[in-house]
Amino acid sequence: MKKQSFFQNLTFGFSFRRAVLFAFTVVIFALAGCKKESDIVPIDDDDCPPELVQFDYDGDRVAIESFYRQNLYAYWANYGFPALSNLAQMRSNLGETGVQSAFDGAGTAFSPEMFFNALESGQLPPPVVQNYFAMPTANPWFAVLKSIRRYGEQIYNAASQGNPAAVHQARDELQRLTMLCFDPEKLLALSVVGGKVFEAPSSAMVNVRVCCGKNHLAGLLLEAPAPRPIDTTRTKWTDIVFPFQTEHNGNCATLATGACAHKLGLLKEDVDSTGWSDLSKGISPPAGHGGVSGIKAWFEGKGYGMSTARYGVIDAADGVTETASQEAKKALDDGCDVMIWYKNGARAGHIEVVTAIAVDPNDSEKSTVSTLSWGRSATVTFRDGKFSNKSDGRRYRRAGEARSWLEEEGDAELIYFCKK
Repeated sequence: MKKQSFFQNLTFGFSFRRAVLFAFTVVIFALAGCKKESDIVPIDDDDCPPELVQFDYDGDRVAIESFYRQNLYAYWANYGFPALSNLAQMRSNLGETGVQSAFDGAGTAFSPEMFFNALESGQLPPPVVQNYFAMPTANPWFAVLKSIRRYGEQIYNAASQGNPAAVHQARDELQRLTMLCFDPEKLLALSVVGGKVFEAPSSAMVNVRVCCGKNHLAGLLLEAPAPRPIDTTRTKWTDIVFPFQTEHNGNCATLATGACAHKLGLLKEDVDSTGWSDLSKGISPPAGHGGVSGIKAWFEGKGYGMSTARYGVIDAADGVTETASQEAKKALDDGCDVMIWYKNGARAGHIEVVTAIAVDPNDSEKSTVSTLSWGRSATVTFRDGKFSNKSDGRRYRRAGEARSWLEEEGDAELIYFCKK
């Protein structure tokens, strides 16, 4: 069988596992020193018996399907794209044409709309943006593809040099790119099917040569992943444009709480991955509770009480009835800190720390609220428990959405935290 047909068979139907196994096999044989035919098929060498082992491609379909669905983006950053990048590079080294076809399956999940949303909002990594604008005919898929291959090369080189920190950094950047540009529903459609009946001749049980007395392939597949080195890089709360990839991740709630707590003198102006994870765990809602209950409990533990701005509240100092906008602005001016909580029915909402409130002089119920929105300043109109006209609502569109729910009008609350 020709090499071209062999590679086509590997990638037909986008079989990730075959691509991964093939790439790992070649790399491991190279690392094991089995570069000559006499090494692979030893002759009269007691130290390298010509033992054969079998690896069942179908033996763990259910486990892989479960892992894939629970760790969608991490799967592609750790196992999918790096292996496909190696496959494309091997094709190139063999002088084959059309090496990019190794990514054809993944390309079905690429979303140009998500790409342009991320481009417009400044969330794409700079190298991706440079690739896009450097092309004679701007093609978003080729720009992303070039970056994926670059990350794959970085991961391979860093692993070869024994630099796990660089490996994890490249994988985190690749995972971020995947989240920004690939439709999760279409990625899920590429999953291994756990209950699939595997019908194939016995040759599907691939024979793997045990080289130099060790089954390096099986050893690699069965080893637990190396522990992730602790990322000590610190980022200012105001500069965070994407959540840290940590064990505990509260996303926007962690960012809003951290930025708020810094202003109140409870946290430093910057944070690393450990601090992000610890804060995320600390603000997790208690069992049976939801919404902002976890944030409220965390601040109460620091000696701060949480209040919700309400229309019709009588100010104790001057006896004047205040609107929610006026109450929240007064709290902000008095040194408390304010958040705006965008509600989304039964679905997860969104929360941001407030940096300023400008009450409309002609309508005291209405205000323009300035916020910190993932590294950028944003504004939103608040009036009588409703939000509208969020300036960066487009950033929050999901794949296939013409408009995000944050571009519409919806329910919202202004909550504030003051020293007890």
